[in-house]
Amino acid sequence: MIGIPKRRGEIRKKLPGNILVFLISLIVALFLAEVVVRIYFSSVEQAIIAKNRHNILTRAPLDEIFAEVEYGGYANKPNHTVRWWGLNISTDSLGCRVGPELEESDLVILFLGDSMVFGVGLADSATVPAVLQEELQNRSPSNPCRVVNGGVIGYDFEQYLHHFRRLSARIKPDLVLVGICHNDLFPTEDPFKNIINEWDSRENRTQKPAAGDETLRWLARGIRDWLRSSSLYRLWRKVTIETLRSRAQKQVYSPLAQKSIQKAPDLVDEFIDELNRYGVPYAFVYFPAYLHLRNEKAEKILYVELLRERNLSVLDLSWNPDLSIESYFMKEVQGQLWPEMHFNPAGASIVGRAIADWLIEEGLWN
Repeated sequence: MIGIPKRRGEIRKKLPGNILVFLISLIVALFLAEVVVRIYFSSVEQAIIAKNRHNILTRAPLDEIFAEVEYGGYANKPNHTVRWWGLNISTDSLGCRVGPELEESDLVILFLGDSMVFGVGLADSATVPAVLQEELQNRSPSNPCRVVNGGVIGYDFEQYLHHFRRLSARIKPDLVLVGICHNDLFPTEDPFKNIINEWDSRENRTQKPAAGDETLRWLARGIRDWLRSSSLYRLWRKVTIETLRSRAQKQVYSPLAQKSIQKAPDLVDEFIDELNRYGVPYAFVYFPAYLHLRNEKAEKILYVELLRERNLSVLDLSWNPDLSIESYFMKEVQGQLWPEMHFNPAGASIVGRAIADWLIEEGLWN
């Protein structure tokens, strides 16, 4: 009986030392794991670069072209050029993609949208906004017009609104066009944050931090950025994302889509109110996915239906007779080429001309 208390006392004395040994072992193990994972990622990245060196479909790292912004999560880097898809992709001081050179013009069209407007796989001079600018100039040489490419890859309808607010504060467009896609119900990309997990907290982004919190916020932000720079964090994110993707339809995207469907009418009204306050004409263009081309059984696009219910101008390109499989950009999937939703140069020319015809026919542009 006497030996048991003595043994407990010895355990208590050894406990701090054991904890110290455990913490040192954990730090060493994490350090070694970081080194191994970093070597792994480096080898994988070099293999990908070597494999895709001559593949124009290869995408640059997302942080090579995007910058974080307060609302909408991210936008294009301003005054930036990057080699992407075998092309030089350039942006101006607003972060908008550069278009054809034009003499100084007082007339400006702002074209908002996602990758369809930005022009995935297209040269700066071959995007839909670039073609539209040339079409309108050819029809009225004495009245040149600049079309600002406000497209950002991965944007959704809510992000279009945030982007309009940013850009309209810098430029004064005479007409606003908004490109819509079937996937605008929820954000499809975010290179800096997990928008899906932050969806419920978006309404709180405008709240100002309480007095005295700034130092703690700065410290927490520094620790977060330091942790996120580690290869172990990248590995964890990779595993997490793959796990989410495997059960996305049922557990992630379906609930997210439902929230978007519920929120969509109010979001449309907010966007329209913002455009009306700005006081310029505006219109919407629906860019179809391949499966929506001339398909009467295709699922109706929510935002198109909501806009039409409000008697707003919407050009639905689904029924353009000149668009076909050959008018779309082709994407490599497991060594094969599959039709994707992005236009090739021929398709972008067809769409640019169609939008110019429509704007003139509708009296939206003289």
